[in-house]
Amino acid sequence: MSIPSVTDLHPGRLLAIVNPTAARGGAARRLKELIAIYRETGARVDITQTPATGEAVRLAREAVATEGYTRVIAVGGDGTVHEVVNGVLGSDAELAIVPLGSANDFAHALGLRDWRAAARLAVSGKARPVDIAIANGRAFANCVGAGVDAAGARVLETHKRIVGPLAYLTAAIQTLAVYRPRPLRVHVDGETIIGPHLLVVAANGERFGKGMRIAPGARIDDGVLDLCIIGNTTLAEGIVLLARVYSGTHVTRPKVRLLKVREVVIEQERSLPVQFDGEPAQAERLEIRCLPGALPVVAPAPA
Repeated sequence: MSIPSVTDLHPGRLLAIVNPTAARGGAARRLKELIAIYRETGARVDITQTPATGEAVRLAREAVATEGYTRVIAVGGDGTVHEVVNGVLGSDAELAIVPLGSANDFAHALGLRDWRAAARLAVSGKARPVDIAIANGRAFANCVGAGVDAAGARVLETHKRIVGPLAYLTAAIQTLAVYRPRPLRVHVDGETIIGPHLLVVAANGERFGKGMRIAPGARIDDGVLDLCIIGNTTLAEGIVLLARVYSGTHVTRPKVRLLKVREVVIEQERSLPVQFDGEPAQAERLEIRCLPGALPVVAPAPA
């Protein structure tokens, strides 16, 4: 990718929020190179590192509310993006992403593949409106879900430390081996779907879990969410679905439904695991709503 000219650079103030623990410390190891890239472009980018989980929300919020930053660059994975989105949403600031996490599923939806190219684009590219969604007042960029995916999000944290690059697959296999579909109520488009479900995921992007195409064909700028509902499966059926989800062909199976929705409510029996952009949480009820074009995000020009 060519070096941006001075006239191409974003005219406002830029802050890069780096998650040093992303990708098992991979983001921290690339910090010197990231700084060198910004010096090479001539862009003035202030850089700060997150001191702890959840702190990127505060850093991003303060940056746009009181410090005058007009573009915030999330340097890390989907969890980092999730926090920064919750910090900048509702302001006039733009989001840019340097994908240095383990999965980078939302960055993939934006067309960002190479982190060095993304770093240059972050200071020179144009922002376009992208859909964001909220669940129980908390924003998410890529997906929110209840069921086996939420249970797996907790297992994943351990697998990332021990297994490394294969953590998403091994965590999915371990979780699927012991998880049994739980009763859920899904209220969508005037219909209430009741019964045991393996999972219910409201997706903005096409992928989750490091390349699993949970919602094939989903777009982040179409004004709707893609709701994937998987019903009461056996262990054998679950294994087949896991094998198929990477290609997106799980949606042809009889216990799988894929719907386009603007709003949906998911109810569990009690406060049980849910996941926001892959980050584990707890909730008894999720009230989910799409916010079309709610956030300007820097992305490559559409092909």
